[in-house]
Amino acid sequence: MKDGKPAGVHPRDYAYFPAKNVHQFRATTPALMLLIPDDTFDIHYVDKSGNEISPDEALKKPSKKTVPAKPSSK
Repeated sequence: MKDGKPAGVHPRDYAYFPAKNVHQFRATTPALMLLIPDDTFDIHYVDKSGNEISPDEALKKPSKKTVPAKPSSK
């Protein structure tokens, strides 16, 4: 959540995300996520600064960052 601390979710956990707040979810293992909205469900993607971005931009695959080679110590 924006300005919040990340929290781990484990099997059979329940997580509540209040409406009209920025949320981010990343699964580090295969996961099933059930969304049960209490009202109209709408998605607005935002960047790390909280600015709205298009779905195409949000869902594009991240580019692989190249790691510079360490200098040899000879």
